[in-house]
Amino acid sequence: MATAAPAGTDARDIFGEVVESLVHERPLAETLALISRRVCELGAFDFCGILLPDAEGDHVHLAASHGFPPRYVTRLNDVFLGSLRDTALAGSPTASALRRRETAVMTDALSDESFRPWRALAREFGYRSIVSAPLVVEGEVLGALNGYSAQPRDLTDDQRRTVETLAGQAALALRMTMLVDAQHETIAKLREANEQLEAQRRMLERSHDIHMRLTSAVIAGAYFHAVAQTLAGLIGRPVLVTDAGGHPICTSEAPPPDPALHAGSPDALVGRIRIGAEMLGFVVVEEGELSSRDLDVRAVEHAATVLALEIVKERVARATEERLRSDFLSDLLDGRDAAEERIGERARHYGLTLGAEHRVVVAAVEDDDRDRRPEALDLVAAALAERLPGALTGRAGDVVTAAVPTDGEERAVERAGEAVAAARARVEALGPGLRVSAGIGAVARAAPEFAASYAGAMRCIDVLRRLGRAGETLAADELGILGLFVDSARPQELEALARQVLGPVLEHDARSGSALLRTLESYLAAGCDARACARELYVHVNTVKYRLRQVQELCGLDLRDPHDLLRVTMARLIVRLLGDREWSP
Repeated sequence: MATAAPAGTDARDIFGEVVESLVHERPLAETLALISRRVCELGAFDFCGILLPDAEGDHVHLAASHGFPPRYVTRLNDVFLGSLRDTALAGSPTASALRRRETAVMTDALSDESFRPWRALAREFGYRSIVSAPLVVEGEVLGALNGYSAQPRDLTDDQRRTVETLAGQAALALRMTMLVDAQHETIAKLREANEQLEAQRRMLERSHDIHMRLTSAVIAGAYFHAVAQTLAGLIGRPVLVTDAGGHPICTSEAPPPDPALHAGSPDALVGRIRIGAEMLGFVVVEEGELSSRDLDVRAVEHAATVLALEIVKERVARATEERLRSDFLSDLLDGRDAAEERIGERARHYGLTLGAEHRVVVAAVEDDDRDRRPEALDLVAAALAERLPGALTGRAGDVVTAAVPTDGEERAVERAGEAVAAARARVEALGPGLRVSAGIGAVARAAPEFAASYAGAMRCIDVLRRLGRAGETLAADELGILGLFVDSARPQELEALARQVLGPVLEHDARSGSALLRTLESYLAAGCDARACARELYVHVNTVKYRLRQVQELCGLDLRDPHDLLRVTMARLIVRLLGDREWSP
């Protein structure tokens, strides 16, 4: 092997060449290869390589080489897959140089026992001696410079100094190269960040424009179609708006977008129209260019938000209108607004013509579970509004009221009953136990008559409940004698009549807890059929007959006498109508 040149003998030493490489901004790998070549020449090695540790310093890899035999790069990297801390690699010249921070010399790899694990490798690639000098700058080990010789070699002090000088220059060059490379990387990152900031600025400006145009559309009173058109103009593609079930509501243009486009399409941008957790629909557009995707996503999402706000605005307006209409209807039916001129003006505003014939319909939901009642009342209101065109409907507490124009129609009561039946069917579909009781008031024309019609409808519902017929419909015209009972200004007289006929039975039941009155009611409801009454009460027919004999004996009645039967029937109705009270003497 040739003798190594003394340090500093080449005017264009390795350091100068590396500086020139840096000036020309060559890649780090190219600069390291240059260092390997010059060290190989100046150090008189057959081949040379630079090994750099990883971030943890536990493994090394070959970063550059010069003159390496074919396949030696791969074999060497395979060797260094193991950790430098393992016993297998701890005795290698490279590990020793990195660990001790001083040059390690393997004079003859074929005779040195510490190199036994890699002798086959040395024979295969034809080297005997290894010199490994650490690349150290300011106490930091950057890597190792390895020189390989085909013949055994023991360095003199001058040769060692030459190799270490070359390694020192290589270390400085490596540090400078790494610094310049890091600087270039930083500059590239800054440039990329600046480009991203510029792109973000443009996106924000464009997003602001989208916001202003869509918001302006809403302020101008635009609805779904106008918002879809505005969005289509902003992104340059057709827009589809659907409900929560995916059914189209509107499109931005005709013909509509591809029928295959929907909220679940993999190649679609989708904005969800939602209010809180309530999903109302979707804004759907086809994917556009990748460069504008973020802006398109913002535009679609903003359009969905605008449509959600429009729905909220519409709901608030509708709720306000419904509340005002309900307030007017409550005032009319309760007779609170005494000024005829003002009540007339309010009536005209809501399409109700005072002086024309109307009937007041009242519907109440019978259900112990109050949680289901609001939904049921909404269904009743919707059904009455649909089935009774021109009717003014509203909510008044736990009932739905409707002022229905009849104009002398012969079937007015029948038509109102059919509307209530439709409402009842919808409510019953909600679940078991839900019923709708309804009352239909008398004809009303002038404002005060509406209050009377409403009161009559409410009396009908009260009668149905007292008679155990909740869930049915009753018109004021059908009350007959029951109406006299309800309208009586002196309920004490009704009570006296009931006591005169059934007083002994009421007192007997109160004292003994017997079921004489209940048996009598069941008997009358069964059409005076004792056997049917027994089946209803789950008792023997003889028990029914015995109890009826007790009723007749206590009250001095003959249930086979039509006159006594009428008196008993009326007395029983009075007891029902007067409700729960103390009937004992």
